[in-house]
Amino acid sequence: MSCLQLCSLSCKADCPCQLLILPLYTEFYGLSLNLPENYKLIVGTNLEDIHLYYELTKVAVVGNVHGIKLVMSIPLKTADQLFTLYKIVPLPSRISQETSVKYSLEYSYFVLASSQRDYLLLTEADLSHCSMGSIIICPNNVALYDVQVVT
Repeated sequence: MSCLQLCSLSCKADCPCQLLILPLYTEFYGLSLNLPENYKLIVGTNLEDIHLYYELTKVAVVGNVHGIKLVMSIPLKTADQLFTLYKIVPLPSRISQETSVKYSLEYSYFVLASSQRDYLLLTEADLSHCSMGSIIICPNNVALYDVQVVT
């Protein structure tokens, strides 16, 4: 196994990947200290998770004769923006000895907030607008429902 392959699992002191990972880690750690209240980096600043930012961060390059600038779009999170995605699988129901029925659903996915008070309903088309990877990030263009708790 080469040093670069080892670097993807854990960064070793003699690996050339440190040239890429450590400056990124330092920048993200500094950024995390200056975020507005209640905001955090989506993956955090653990060195072993820093590789996830390579798939989550969108980068645009802007340049002219005086230099080049990288414009990075880094996803942030708040405590109330953590959700779990569930795929709804309708099972056939028997209505008589010879007949079964299987429901056709408008929404294929149920998304539940970590507080378990808010949820979303997503179609396949809605999910196709999300960036798929180790962490799924979706645009906030779908209605968020609030479960009313009667006390």
